[in-house]
Amino acid sequence: MTVPVLRPALPRDCAAIDALLRGAGLRSEGEQLPTAVFVVAQAGTSIVGAIALEARGDAGLLRSLAVDPGWRGSGIGDRLVAHLLAIAAQQHLAKLWLLTTTAAAFFARWGFAVARRDEAPVAIATHPQFAAECPASATCMARSLAGAVRAYPSGSLPLRPDVAGATYLAVATDHCELTWYEVEPGVRFPRHDHEVDQITLVLDGELVFEVDGRPPIRLGSGEVVAVPAGVPHAVVAGATCVRAVDAWSRSPQSARDLAPTRADAAVDMAVHHALVRGLIDAGRVPPNRDLAARLGIAVPELERALRRLARSHSLVLYPHAPEPWLVHPFSTSPTHTWIARGDDGWWAPCLWCGLGVATLVGGDVVVHTRLGGEATAVAIPVADGRPRAGGPALCAHFPAPPRTAWDNVHHFCARLLPFRTADEVDSWCARHGLPRGEVLALDQLADLARRWYGGHARPDWRKWTVDEAAAIFRDCGLTGGFWRLETRDGAF
Repeated sequence: MTVPVLRPALPRDCAAIDALLRGAGLRSEGEQLPTAVFVVAQAGTSIVGAIALEARGDAGLLRSLAVDPGWRGSGIGDRLVAHLLAIAAQQHLAKLWLLTTTAAAFFARWGFAVARRDEAPVAIATHPQFAAECPASATCMARSLAGAVRAYPSGSLPLRPDVAGATYLAVATDHCELTWYEVEPGVRFPRHDHEVDQITLVLDGELVFEVDGRPPIRLGSGEVVAVPAGVPHAVVAGATCVRAVDAWSRSPQSARDLAPTRADAAVDMAVHHALVRGLIDAGRVPPNRDLAARLGIAVPELERALRRLARSHSLVLYPHAPEPWLVHPFSTSPTHTWIARGDDGWWAPCLWCGLGVATLVGGDVVVHTRLGGEATAVAIPVADGRPRAGGPALCAHFPAPPRTAWDNVHHFCARLLPFRTADEVDSWCARHGLPRGEVLALDQLADLARRWYGGHARPDWRKWTVDEAAAIFRDCGLTGGFWRLETRDGAF
């Protein structure tokens, strides 16, 4: 007999799931998958089992457990429940609830206990299954997940994208965390640091850790490095695929951060949109408590979202607190680039970002900056992101390949400066002992800024994929090795 494979349900499974549920006397889900997370058991081409989890706040509703009659007694039901409990743990739910008319003894084996129906939290009690669909005679059961042993069956921890060419899975408790990484050859994790201690064990391949003040640390199979919290480092994969395990000390407030759910992604998107709109409309971001209140979430949930956005390079936080420092193309602290409209205005990390701000705020603005970041001030009149005719004849120095920007984004932005001519760029680089990058005409940089930042205020904004970012550079006429990005999946 074929051993069924458990996997997330797909839209094409709807009809099979409905037939399975109707056969078990359960409510049909219709022609489309609902908002619940469905897991199916597939044997060959047939769906022979299904289960669903619907998260509501920190509580979850287990429902729609059904097994094909021909497969009952084979352990599929147990496997489905184990898989669902693993998903509930990843979503950091505190308690699971269910209603059953026939399977109370089965669920009791999994730690569910009979509970009063009127004790269910409002978010669960108002679910249609609780409020109307299940009869009053159905047994209400609940299981607390706090402090429980968590097991993660094969397939219950999907690999998630990190930097382009790297995927990971994560398991966390309130006090520790384990991540598994699979990394393609040559992939670079830009310079960063962590809030907690990190220990990395390489299983296959080679990782090179670049740490200030010492030669690179090369780790082969079976070798380990320990990196204290707050120590900046970059990591580069060797010439073959790498598998490695990271162990982390974790604080309770950060235990959720490396395993975002779909609900987390929605919160992250709302937080990013609120930040960008606040900067456009008011020139600043509100305090975290005010932003959390505006979004209807708790401050700790907002801070978790900010940390996730920072890890994905959607923004940069201050080193000492989970508060936005850069929300590209805006800076929340003073910089050498000021975009003025009358007496009001906005700071930007660099000229590229400054032209991006001009695009987002629209209308007539003046970008104030200094040639080479030195004494000579320049004012660039801009209309809807385009430098006005008759403005100063300038070029811009792109200091390093964009693929390296996140190695140290502040240093990268600080060197992206205007000049009068390419010769001035050469003399400036020689005078300050800095490498020369590429020189762009101001109109070309403005075109790049409009394409790059034009959608940052959309409610459904997401980071460019590597392929999308590479296409923008090509469309702006920026080709060659300096502008080359990794041809891998994932966000830029």
